[in-house]
Amino acid sequence: MGRDVCLLVALALAAPVAGVSAQRAPDFTGVWTLATGAGGGPGGGGAGAGGRGQERGDAGSGWGPRFTIVQRADTLIVERNPYVPGDLQPALEFRYQLDGSRHTNTLLVGRGTQRQLSWASLSGGRLTITTEHEADDEGGTPGARVSQTLWLEFSALPARAPALIIETTRSGVAGGVTTTTRAAYRRG
Repeated sequence: MGRDVCLLVALALAAPVAGVSAQRAPDFTGVWTLATGAGGGPGGGGAGAGGRGQERGDAGSGWGPRFTIVQRADTLIVERNPYVPGDLQPALEFRYQLDGSRHTNTLLVGRGTQRQLSWASLSGGRLTITTEHEADDEGGTPGARVSQTLWLEFSALPARAPALIIETTRSGVAGGVTTTTRAAYRRG
């Protein structure tokens, strides 16, 4: 009987540790549209530390005013279409592995192929995606590093759907200033 009790105690102590390593990201699935208004909360594009509000035309979340997220058990897929209907360009698709492994997104935009190395981490219900952009030149200048932290912010009003908040930090490249912006999105 003593051995069974020791086994139960060991299992009880191990359970919380296993739960921490097996965190699941909140479900970000949906079509998301930039919320209008001022401020960094769910009502507006908002400014973060060192950044201007997205309504003034800065880079905001990096995904534009409207995008779609498809979330699977191991992958988050973001699709956005920055092109007008007459363009023959396919929508841009970004894949992020939710297990923390690194994944390269290859995009054919502008002057040619761009590569972005990304990885994701989850902490306290917030998903952080870190992306290193390939340098644009042959001289070995490091590319930009962008960190996007996503979370759902719930309203005190029960009928109101949660807002998707994305806080984006862009590293200063070649001596530039690091900036942070915050954008709020609504489903639909």
